[in-house]
Amino acid sequence: MSFFQLVELIIRPDIDSKINLNLSTKNKSYTGNEEFCVKDSYVIIRNSVLLCGVLDKALLGSGSKTNIFHILLHDYGEDAAVDAMWRLARMAPVFLSNRGFSIGIGDVRPSPALLKEKAELLKTGYKVCDEYIESLKNGQLKAQPGCTEHQTLEALILKELSAIRDHAGQACLRNLSRPSSALLKEKAELLKTGYKVCDEYIESLKNGQLKAQPGCTEHQTLEALILKELSAIRDHAGQACLRNLSRHNAPLTMAVCGSKGSFINISQMIACVGQQAISGHRPPDGFEDRSLPHFERRQKTPAAKGFVENSFYSGLTPTEFFFHTMGGREGLVDTAVKTAETGYMQRRLVKCLEDLCVNYDGTVRSSVGDIIEFTFGEDGLDPALMESTDGCVVDFKHVLEHIKNTVPYVIYLFFCVYICIDAENNSSSYRRVVLRGGEEGGKKGDRGGGEPPSTLELCKNWGQNYDTAT
Repeated sequence: MSFFQLVELIIRPDIDSKINLNLSTKNKSYTGNEEFCVKDSYVIIRNSVLLCGVLDKALLGSGSKTNIFHILLHDYGEDAAVDAMWRLARMAPVFLSNRGFSIGIGDVRPSPALLKEKAELLKTGYKVCDEYIESLKNGQLKAQPGCTEHQTLEALILKELSAIRDHAGQACLRNLSRPSSALLKEKAELLKTGYKVCDEYIESLKNGQLKAQPGCTEHQTLEALILKELSAIRDHAGQACLRNLSRHNAPLTMAVCGSKGSFINISQMIACVGQQAISGHRPPDGFEDRSLPHFERRQKTPAAKGFVENSFYSGLTPTEFFFHTMGGREGLVDTAVKTAETGYMQRRLVKCLEDLCVNYDGTVRSSVGDIIEFTFGEDGLDPALMESTDGCVVDFKHVLEHIKNTVPYVIYLFFCVYICIDAENNSSSYRRVVLRGGEEGGKKGDRGGGEPPSTLELCKNWGQNYDTAT
């Protein structure tokens, strides 16, 4: 039995079932060109039969309106959606029990080619950062809006180092299917390029040639430029990983299907961890003009300001490990503090709104009868019952697609004309999603006959018009 047949059985277990699901959408790996998507990420389902595409978290586990279970719930009721979830939940453990799925240290071992590409990325990125620093020293660094020159430098370097990590990740994914030498080489190239850019920034600051960004000092401009450059190194390293990973690589499989992890996690395990940021900036100079006592004073280089060029596989140096714990500490503090703050904020909001309700005249009133809104949400519509994601009451594209695949073509053409007329007055569709007085928001009634409610409404009105015409 093929994967396509299994999907059909999950949605519609037998031929007597009235469930005819129709869907055309993209999943999160979509690369363009619907007919010839490289990653087979354009999904087409016709009458509950999967014709092409791969089902990932975007279609099975998200809360979007293109989710298969959301469409089943909206069009065919709760029982159809629950049954489909139950079938999928029973099938997945059986498949994993028979096939097996595991992850080992070999899945994150970089090749020499990836390491070489990473080194090139670091070299280039560091060079750019050095140029920023030299521009600041020479007074040639233009400050960003609202930043000093030093703030501009920090922003530029942070951007550059972030790019190094991303490029190293791309090199990692490109080279994991090749010999390990290719991955090491690409990583070395990425590091070399990124470090070179950072060195240029630093030299520009020293020579007074770093132009401060608007609103920033020269030092702030330097920090912004270096941060940008180092962030790009990480991104490029991640792209290098993705290009060369084997399609059978376990971490890549988990990231693509959305079950666990992301491409950044793969990049950090194999290529480089990247720039560590605290509150959106590089680690501050907390030890008398230096971030740690192990560096010279007023040093702006990537290594002295929190850039981790090693991966978790290769291991971190003591200073890199300390910088990494700085970012981890910030995450722990946010978890502990913001949980209480957001919880208290939510409580105050709920206490303010708990006595509001939609009355039978359509107005939103408080418990003492004060009018808060003359019409709920200014349009009176319940967002939970609206089918379209662009603000329309009915997803006409989905309705037409469903009708086209379930009725004869002549009737489909008649439906097209009727839907255009119905879209002009929009009366029946509008009334169906209006939030009426005494109703709870998002409450769904019995769908009945196994057809989408919008289709049932159109069929009913079309039948009346057809009888009148004949």
